[in-house]
Amino acid sequence: MPSETTTDSLFTNSDSLSVIYEDWADIKLIHDSHKGWCQVYTCLHKGRRIVLKTLKAEFRDSMLHQRLLRKEYNAGIMMMHWAIISTIGFENVPGLGECILMEYVDGTTLDEYLEANPELKKSERTTIIKQICAAVTYIHSKQMVHCDIKPSNILITRDGAFVKLIDFGLCRGIGFDLLDIPGGTHGFTAPENMLADSKATTAVDIYSIGKILERIDPKTQLKSVWSKCISTNPDKRPKSASEVYDLIARNQLRQKWLRLTGAILGCLSLAGGMVWVALPDSKVTEHELTRIKASQQRDSIASPDSISVNKPVIPPVTAKNIDAAALAPAKQTDLSEEQRVDSFRRIDPNSRAFKEKLSETFQQVVGRRFKDHLTLIDTMTTIRSNQLQLVGHWRWLAKQDMRKWLENELYPDYSKVEDIMKDVDRWVKEYGEFSHRRGIEYSHRVDAAKRNPPDLYLESSTKYAYYETMYTLVVRKFEEDGEWHETRIQVPINRLDPGETMRIKHEYMDKAMED
Repeated sequence: MPSETTTDSLFTNSDSLSVIYEDWADIKLIHDSHKGWCQVYTCLHKGRRIVLKTLKAEFRDSMLHQRLLRKEYNAGIMMMHWAIISTIGFENVPGLGECILMEYVDGTTLDEYLEANPELKKSERTTIIKQICAAVTYIHSKQMVHCDIKPSNILITRDGAFVKLIDFGLCRGIGFDLLDIPGGTHGFTAPENMLADSKATTAVDIYSIGKILERIDPKTQLKSVWSKCISTNPDKRPKSASEVYDLIARNQLRQKWLRLTGAILGCLSLAGGMVWVALPDSKVTEHELTRIKASQQRDSIASPDSISVNKPVIPPVTAKNIDAAALAPAKQTDLSEEQRVDSFRRIDPNSRAFKEKLSETFQQVVGRRFKDHLTLIDTMTTIRSNQLQLVGHWRWLAKQDMRKWLENELYPDYSKVEDIMKDVDRWVKEYGEFSHRRGIEYSHRVDAAKRNPPDLYLESSTKYAYYETMYTLVVRKFEEDGEWHETRIQVPINRLDPGETMRIKHEYMDKAMED
């Protein structure tokens, strides 16, 4: 977590009270909002490092600020995304009062990361903005707007590989009508968001993304993108965070083609310049020109070990034919679509070489993902991390890795990818079901259960169901892709027999939970 104001301990007396409370040990202040009403601490809670967000002492008796803290918790607990900080719970902590419990991230804020790395590589910049856009897209899918996206509310993990969006204190959206208070940070929030009668729209977060893009793009390579995002007219901004990333991808592709075109033109210009230097008409005599032609003919005679009867004779380049030799377009050959695909295919999917490479790559990819899965079990500290290991999220990640590899190998003939992926799905399942690996996984889970508190497991449900109406059963299931998926089942009822209706509803509920 970021460090702004740090003390050795929350309690200054020599007999630290944090020692008394075994569940809340080593409490340290890591952030004190100068203009806000909150403080952030880190502590050891039942043996694991977490983060506590609470009200400053002068605001703890304020009903309004208590409700704002509870609002932030209610918003955070809804967010289950890998690029958003995980909210664990809401508890009364001795010495601090009511606190939001959140996962601890070993990292730094984007502000501090940019200060240490003033010139980001293009790949780093792309990784950061891609993950921010993914997080914002997820937030908007929940009918909410963050309203305070800024570098200090974006954490970068210590290795610089992952982004975590934090602080939902100013979020606006459905369910928070009574506490829908406009607010943000000057310089990063949209102008319309600061108006007293403003309405929360996704355009507010798009503006903030644009300001962050401007911050991490000092060479203005992406100006065409972020200038649209920070338009004063909300209607002229991109409609979604995913559209922002699409614009970035198109911009990068355009720059790539411009560089490639420049390189080609440079080569052609260099070729023309070399001939002009070698054969300047005003200085080369007829005798010298004859000697140069003879030298070219001698050089065209190949050595005995390189002679090929099928090798075409290439005429020497002269001042008269330089334009035709360098600039004439290549002869176009009419090829069928199938022939063009075959001409670009890197490898035959039916060949033995490809099958051996496929097997080798599969073992590397799946082995690495299974190892990561065991590490997740050993280090899990949140309900989400427990859910991910329970549903076998590593399998989904392994299949995504294999799909990307296949698409790259079989480009542009993607028709074979889906056929091979059917086999990959089966291989991944068999890999995880192998008795030896199941035994290893079980032993890791047993050790994790000894280290972690029971409530981590009790609250980590991966499936639940409820009746939205008398007719509609809603089943929500946490799938291996790391997302909740919802299924709606229409249940028949017997209006003439309430007892029969109740029996049918119980039957449908039991069947849904069994499946």
